[in-house]
Amino acid sequence: MGFSIKKTFVLAALATISCVNAVSLEFSKNGVLRKEGDCNITFINFGMDKWIKNLNITKSENSLSIEGLVNGNIGPNSKIHTKETELRSIITIKQGDNDITDFEISNISETAGTMNIKINNITTCENLSLKQGFIEETVIVANRLYYYGNIPSPKINKSFARNLFGPSYNYPFERVHWKINDGLDDLRETCGIHILYYGNAPVTSNGRHWQYYLSVENANTESCDKNKFFDVIKNNFKDYHFTEELLGSNYLGYVLKREGHEEEHMDGIIDGNKYLIEMYQNSCGGQSNSRSICVIPSQDKLSFNAFTDKLIHECLKMNNVEGEWEVTNGVATGTFNDQILTVETSKVDGKGSLTNDEIIYESVASGSTPVARFVISFACKDGTFMDDKCQCKTCPANCLSCTSDEKCDICNEISTNVNNKCECIEGYEPDKYGVCGKQCVEGFIKVDGECIKQCRDNEELVGKECQCISGYVEVEGECVPECKKNEELVGKECKCIEGYAADENGICIKQCGNNEEADDDQCKCIEGYAADENGVCVKQCGKNEELEGGECVCKEGYAVTEKSNRVCVKICGENEELDENSDGDLCKCKEGYAANENGACTLLCGDKEELVEGVCQCKDSYIAEVDGNCVKKCGTNEQLNGEECQCKEGYAANENGECIKQCGENKELDGEECKCIEGYTTDENDNCVIKCGNKEVLVDGVCQCKDGYIAELDGTCVRKCSENEVADGDDCKCKEGYVADVDGTCVKKCGNNEELVDDLCQCKTGYIYSEDGICTKISPPTTTITTTIHGGDKPCCKCGCGCKIQPYFGWFRFFNWGIHYDYRKVFECDKNRNCKKFFNCGKDKQCTNFFDTCHKKGNCVKQFDKKFFNGCHKFTGCKNFFDCHRQHTFCSNLKCKEKNCKQCGCNAKTTSIKTTLIKKTTTKKTTTKKTNTKKTTTNKKTTTIKKTTTTTTTSKPTATYGGSLLDRIYYILFH
Repeated sequence: MGFSIKKTFVLAALATISCVNAVSLEFSKNGVLRKEGDCNITFINFGMDKWIKNLNITKSENSLSIEGLVNGNIGPNSKIHTKETELRSIITIKQGDNDITDFEISNISETAGTMNIKINNITTCENLSLKQGFIEETVIVANRLYYYGNIPSPKINKSFARNLFGPSYNYPFERVHWKINDGLDDLRETCGIHILYYGNAPVTSNGRHWQYYLSVENANTESCDKNKFFDVIKNNFKDYHFTEELLGSNYLGYVLKREGHEEEHMDGIIDGNKYLIEMYQNSCGGQSNSRSICVIPSQDKLSFNAFTDKLIHECLKMNNVEGEWEVTNGVATGTFNDQILTVETSKVDGKGSLTNDEIIYESVASGSTPVARFVISFACKDGTFMDDKCQCKTCPANCLSCTSDEKCDICNEISTNVNNKCECIEGYEPDKYGVCGKQCVEGFIKVDGECIKQCRDNEELVGKECQCISGYVEVEGECVPECKKNEELVGKECKCIEGYAADENGICIKQCGNNEEADDDQCKCIEGYAADENGVCVKQCGKNEELEGGECVCKEGYAVTEKSNRVCVKICGENEELDENSDGDLCKCKEGYAANENGACTLLCGDKEELVEGVCQCKDSYIAEVDGNCVKKCGTNEQLNGEECQCKEGYAANENGECIKQCGENKELDGEECKCIEGYTTDENDNCVIKCGNKEVLVDGVCQCKDGYIAELDGTCVRKCSENEVADGDDCKCKEGYVADVDGTCVKKCGNNEELVDDLCQCKTGYIYSEDGICTKISPPTTTITTTIHGGDKPCCKCGCGCKIQPYFGWFRFFNWGIHYDYRKVFECDKNRNCKKFFNCGKDKQCTNFFDTCHKKGNCVKQFDKKFFNGCHKFTGCKNFFDCHRQHTFCSNLKCKEKNCKQCGCNAKTTSIKTTLIKKTTTKKTTTKKTNTKKTTTNKKTTTIKKTTTTTTTSKPTATYGGSLLDRIYYILFH
């Protein structure tokens, strides 16, 4: 009962869908998988390539149709199977592990060699497989021999000329039978090789059949070589032994195929063959004269004697026969007991010949194996017959003429033919060989048809006489045992003479004493013993042994050890072992030991070791590692590098050779730790950088004021204030003499009756300065006012400690007609308000040039290019002092700032400019009186320069600010 697969589908379109997707094939041990869209089917024994690709497969809701399948049962053994019932029995359809039996076979075409299969009640192609078997379970195969020593290349799946195959023109070898179903399965499962159909042969006298190839060129997914392929083929022959008898064990078939012939055939070679002899024989019985009976391959040309030897024993398998050969006119004749053999060149194509010395070979095609073809015939002598292999055999006993060993035609005179067999007549009887002879009286037996006396015990028939068998002699007409040396006959038995006894072999030997053995009628000491002075055999002791109580014992100082093979050897001392090159009486120190001055074996220490109380210890300045090796003992902060100690990474040797830690830039060693030098601190990378003030930041290794701060001349960072402001802690306030206006801007603080005009205080309109510098109301018509301008030509002092200043003559300016001198500070105040040289740049340092300025970090700054020297970092600021040319200004944070002389202490200086208001008259006469007065008061640290200019003009009185134009410019520039 079959198994059907059913499944319900809901189709939204046509009931039948044709597979029109691209088709691909995959070959494996399971078969040929045809992949087309979602319909993948495995085919087995339906061919390869186009025979699978070109199938027309359609599926509907509940069925699957396959059109154009190869019917491999067209033609095996020249039989054609086209009945649907026959083919159903060899078609297997499976889906997974389930068998499908609900299918139909139609359109079975003998001409096309194809058929169609429709599978019913199936809804999917998943895990579907079709396998074709063969009704003819075995196919007839003729094995053919390719006339070349190597397999054809590059292709073997093709036809070859018939004359390239042998050893005859008519498929000479015995037909054998190949199990096609088992063989195809074995090839597929072992090698992944599938049958390759390549065409349907046309109708001929041999009938229609499929042509196919089986070889390693067919897929071969497991990469089987030709030897593996032939093993699989050979194992599936039912009767391959026929081929092996004809072609030998070195035959290698490389393709099994069906072409245009009646049967399949196997093409093969004799592997390694270089020369070939083909043997045929004249027809006899069922033997065809065109069929070879054997081939004789060889690596070298055969001599005539080698050829006849292989012919008789290997080809004809005639054993235990002797014959004589002679060659006359190229024909060899061999005479044997029962027959005469004749060997001559085949008359079919006349290839090859023979002489008394050698076989002459010829090639059947260019480059092919040299061949010699001979025909053998048999002539049987009387009393023999020719068997089905055309060889002569002896007729049965008592038969003079026969046609087989089962049928005698003529019996001899003392036998009669009964049912084609010869039986003895009355008065005669068969011997053990079945030969008839006369019957003999009691006490006689028949030998070769003649009655002779029957031999007694211990006798045998020699010719027609009875004689004693070997080992017996006749004594008084009776065969008795022949006694050997040292034996005597006692009754009918041989026994040892006195003083002798039989050994395990029954030989009488002399009886010897203890530890003796017989040696040709003499006694001698057995091995390991020797005769002493009394002739007694005592144990013979070996080297280093002595006899004690009849036994050999080791001498004092010697003993038998496990390795001495029961030989006494010297007892070695501590740390000693036996010298194998001695005779067991010499000791040597064990490996790793050496003899000291006293001859004792002590431990052999290395060159860095010394022996201490029997133990190797490292020498001073060395230390043992984990593996026991002595290495140099390194000091603190040292490590071993090869054989020498070196400072560890980050350490270096000082002048005493001690490894001390190496500190980086701006670091110094404090005990075992590296710390930053004074004035430096560590950053996030553990580098020592300059320690900046709380109002400074480090930029590119230089301390700079934070945003919102600015450096003063001494480098101190103060709050960066606007013009006319000064720092007050972290805030800004108007500097002395200034006050914040309504906008918060610091402007000059003017006195009573003064107003600010262009950043200068001057008397309000209607007011004029008095000699005391106070704005008083103008009393017309003429008033002279002296204006005192604070500041003057000399710089202000910060500390108010009374430090002196001196003029600086390094440069000058031209104003009007005079030379103006600038003044620089030479001294400044220290923290105790004592004067110190302004140019002292710290301990043991001093700026060498008067023009240079000290920086707070202890370096000097060039005044002209503002560059540091003596290790200073580059300083950027005012390019030169000309950039700050106005008196009472200095360069701070790259900008020029004005000092407020009103805040100065002892170094303050007041310049008075006396201006006289002019009363103009109408007269043209002008009188000018110029007075220059310069006054310096050292004790009060005050310098006063007084300039008075009086101009009288007769004119209408007008109140104006007096003073020459140069004085006005001077005031504006240097105030």
